[in-house]
Amino acid sequence: MSDNKIQVDDGSQEITFILENIKYTAVVSIGRLLLPDIIDANTFNYKKHVSSVLVDSVITENIPSVETVVAQDDEFFINVFNEFSFDEEFYQFFDDIICPEICEHYIRTYYRYCVRNIPDAVEHLKSNMANTFNDIKRKYFDAFAVVEKPNLDRLGEILLGVFSWYNENSKAISKTITNALSELAEASRKIVSLVNSLDIKEYSEKEKEQLLKSYKQWGRFGWTLPPFAEYDCFHKCPSTQQEADQLIIQCCKKDNIVNLFDTLEEMCSRKKDLKEAIFCYNNRQYKACAMLLFSIIDSRIIRLQKKGEGKLDVGIRAIKKFKKLTRKAITNKDIFFFSLISSNILECLFMIFEDTENFTKETTVVNRNYIDHGMTSKPVRKTDCIKLFILLYNILELIDYIK
Repeated sequence: MSDNKIQVDDGSQEITFILENIKYTAVVSIGRLLLPDIIDANTFNYKKHVSSVLVDSVITENIPSVETVVAQDDEFFINVFNEFSFDEEFYQFFDDIICPEICEHYIRTYYRYCVRNIPDAVEHLKSNMANTFNDIKRKYFDAFAVVEKPNLDRLGEILLGVFSWYNENSKAISKTITNALSELAEASRKIVSLVNSLDIKEYSEKEKEQLLKSYKQWGRFGWTLPPFAEYDCFHKCPSTQQEADQLIIQCCKKDNIVNLFDTLEEMCSRKKDLKEAIFCYNNRQYKACAMLLFSIIDSRIIRLQKKGEGKLDVGIRAIKKFKKLTRKAITNKDIFFFSLISSNILECLFMIFEDTENFTKETTVVNRNYIDHGMTSKPVRKTDCIKLFILLYNILELIDYIK
């Protein structure tokens, strides 16, 4: 057995083996020997692959036939594999895998050994990619008014090139890795698509009016822009509450909601209340969930008011003060997209905190006054809570921007 520990990226190693009383020397690449490009695991002949690599790697004058090597028993192949040094972690994988054929056993083990850290690395890459993409979306208020579009186009092209290279070179390691990197490449394509769609400055005044009308209408239906939705999903104005709900619920998949919860836990200062709201949501206690979210939203908007300047306003009066802050930000920054987003959020807040006129006015969306004062006869739905979680996210983003 060699004293040299084989690494994943090692080139080759000189080994010897005895076959029918003849000693052979071969220079064998461990990667070539134990990382074949397997097209179909059900029909792949592992022993023939190992035998072919050994024969092809022989450097002595006499070369055995592949058929002769294939005909050898397990002990022969074990002696060949023992020419390489594998660490304790390799043998832990070896013990966990059950294969009737020795060459398949070693190949499957070495594959597992080589890719043991790749899932974490891929998840890290995907996480970084997702964070980058979210950063772009979360800072859509002014990012695209400052950064030149050609530079963002170039960023997308670079990302596509990087991930294409990874895709081409990962086949020798794992189809699984290729699939994961394909997801990353798709994410970079979305960035390119997003950048190419950003022609905000080219909108005519009439188009801007239509967009503003659409964003406000979405707010009146209780929806603010989800962080996981397409950039232009609010560009089409829904005509009914049902239409609006159906359009957005389609993209509110479980993974997206879980990611939203994770993001909110990082953003929100009232983490205990937020965790309780998430617990209630997961356990279908939607009314309790809504009450907790109303309190978090209420608290965050109230805290924007400066202490020592008189009585702190709450409810709809606090929303009106919040509106003044956003108007000031619009005047200072003069960014159209910020105006769309802030108008959408404010319209939603006014609907949710709407005065119910002594609880006689019917509301189309979940209403804080009806819920908190126990005057609602309508059940609070899962969709209502999703709207409130997304609203909280957008409020925190907006506050972070205008500060």
